[in-house]
Amino acid sequence: MDDALQAQQTSARIADVNGRLEAIEWNIARLLTQAGLNWEEPPAPTGPDAEVLALVRAGKTLEAIKRYREITGVGLAEAKAAVDQMG
Repeated sequence: MDDALQAQQTSARIADVNGRLEAIEWNIARLLTQAGLNWEEPPAPTGPDAEVLALVRAGKTLEAIKRYREITGVGLAEAKAAVDQMG
């Protein structure tokens, strides 16, 4: 498959999922309002995991693995697995 076509199809799938997610959030907010409740955003991650997560999101996987190992003291394989789950 052509890379451009694959990228286009991926973008279309992402747009579809985003649209569905917006509809779900809208319906949840509506139900919460009807129940007299408020929508609460989840708390932002804090602590060492937030630092590693920021590296992962910045595309700095190797730095994230290294930092995870420094923070937790785990081995390379375990750190890589943990960082891979974050991405």
